[in-house]
Amino acid sequence: MTHAKVKDSIEGAAEFISEPPRPLYRELSPPGPFPTGSLGATLEAAAFGVHDQTNAPLAMCCQSVLAAATLAVQAHADLELPMGQVRPISAYFLTIAASGERKSAVDNVALQFVRKREVALREAYTIDYDNWLNEFDIWTKARAKILKDNTGEPATKGIGVVST
Repeated sequence: MTHAKVKDSIEGAAEFISEPPRPLYRELSPPGPFPTGSLGATLEAAAFGVHDQTNAPLAMCCQSVLAAATLAVQAHADLELPMGQVRPISAYFLTIAASGERKSAVDNVALQFVRKREVALREAYTIDYDNWLNEFDIWTKARAKILKDNTGEPATKGIGVVST
């Protein structure tokens, strides 16, 4: 290219107009309604119950109910994948919402029976553990007495298995 052609191209070019910066992410379209019917009758009713109690978005209520149901069944069954692998029934849930949108309130309602069960198990464990400590203390003292007695009897005399 000759010098004259370059000069003509520059002079004939359209004027550059600066644009404002564009956002890195475009605005998301509003989500569609949560498919509550896919939860089944029991979980759907529970989700609407949570929604009625908290006035939180229905999708958030559905997710919390689904998470609570998953937690309840994961100890009782496994899932067989199409290729034959067996995996535990588990799922991970993440709720993203602004402060004040009742995330904690929804989870508290959906998990209220799980919390009650945890309290009952904790109380039963405390009682069982205290009983075990008492029985172990009796066993330990009996064992020490037998070992100290030196009567010529076998060292295991009187030592039995403590039932729980």
